[in-house]
Amino acid sequence: MTDFLPTGMTAPPFTLTAVYTETPITPSQYRGRPVLLSFSDYQTARNTQDLVKAVRRHYNDPQQLMILNVVDFHAIPRLMHGTARRVMNTIYEQAVKEIPEQYDPRDHLIILPDWQGKVCQAYRVPDISRHLALALLDAEGQIYSTYYGPDSGATAVRQATALIEDKN
Repeated sequence: MTDFLPTGMTAPPFTLTAVYTETPITPSQYRGRPVLLSFSDYQTARNTQDLVKAVRRHYNDPQQLMILNVVDFHAIPRLMHGTARRVMNTIYEQAVKEIPEQYDPRDHLIILPDWQGKVCQAYRVPDISRHLALALLDAEGQIYSTYYGPDSGATAVRQATALIEDKN
């Protein structure tokens, strides 16, 4: 049902700057562990909080599974980027309060604005104005599975569990 890149393919490389920390992030820096890419836009970005909570209930240690939240902002006029950054920083500060003390928020919550929408294009992400889209990468950076639909939290947990069990 999706137009995603096929499973088994090497995930396209990208580098985006994380909200709040201003740290450049690329999936390849997490080689050796699975990476869940969550794709949203300004309309569905708030749904990522439920996704992260659902996944972190099962995989609370980022060493088990890294989550990178890519937010497609290509539709936001450049003039509004500063406002969007401030809003995202405020949301980040609020969300960090829910992270258990033993975890570093810089590893636990990574929000990556995609101002030009190029990452979503590279992954051939379907329309994310209604639902989140997910791409699960294995420890070698291959696309293990993809999903687009309303049940992203439970699906992400099922896919991650299958990948982690396949590995063991």
